[in-house]
Amino acid sequence: MSNITKSLDLFWKKAVKPIKESIVAQSVAVPSTLPATGWTEDKDDKTGFPYRYDLEAEGITENDVVSVVVSPSGLAAAALCGLCPVNETLAGKIRFWAASAPSTSIQILYWLTSQMKTNIEGGTE
Repeated sequence: MSNITKSLDLFWKKAVKPIKESIVAQSVAVPSTLPATGWTEDKDDKTGFPYRYDLEAEGITENDVVSVVVSPSGLAAAALCGLCPVNETLAGKIRFWAASAPSTSIQILYWLTSQMKTNIEGGTE
C-alpha cells in the first residue's frame, strides 16, 4: 500500500467515517402531529401566516435545521389551513405557521438535517 493510499485510508477512518456515521444516526424520521387546537393568532401579522404552533421536539435547538414532510393523510388539512412551507427551530420546539388554524390534526414526519442554520445570504448564524 502506497503512502498516499495509507494516508487516504487513515483520513477516511479518522475523519470522514465518523462524520458520515453521525449524520446517518441523526437522520431518523420522527412521526408527530400538528393538532387542530393550541394555535396562537398574531393579529398584527403581515406575512399571511398569522397562526403559529410550537411543537415540542426533544433535543432540537435554535441552531438546528429540520426537514418536515406532511403525511399523505394530512395533505388536505395542510392545504386547507394554508400551512406555511417553512418552519423555525427553537430550544426544544419546532415552530409552524399557517394562514388559519387547521380544522383537523395533521400527521407529519420531521428529522434533523443540519445543526447550523444558514441565513438568506448564505452565511451561517
